Amino acid sequence: MRSGITTIKQHADEAEREIVPEHYGALLAYTDVPLPDRFLELIKLRQPDKIPGDLVASSRQELRPKIEAFIETGASKFVVMPLGEPPDWKTEIEALADDLLPLQNSTG
Repeated sequence: MRSGITTIKQHADEAEREIVPEHYGALLAYTDVPLPDRFLELIKLRQPDKIPGDLVASSRQELRPKIEAFIETGASKFVVMPLGEPPDWKTEIEALADDLLPLQNSTG
């Protein structure tokens, strides 16, 4: 994220444009089952230097520390996405809210 933000800022400067700092964000996937082979192949293809576990949270509870790390690098918007169908969406959304809403506005 940090290098991506730096690259975006450099290109914005070259184009004499400004990016509002609150616009940096990430899509974060999570799963509580092993990653499907096809997903592992895509990670290896797109980011061969990355460990899949660094990119995909192995549980909903692992999302918060990943988001906190992204916040430290300058990101402030996040979309979280389960890689599978939760047994009950209402329960899943409520649990995500309990886990993650306390981070709202923690970027200042």
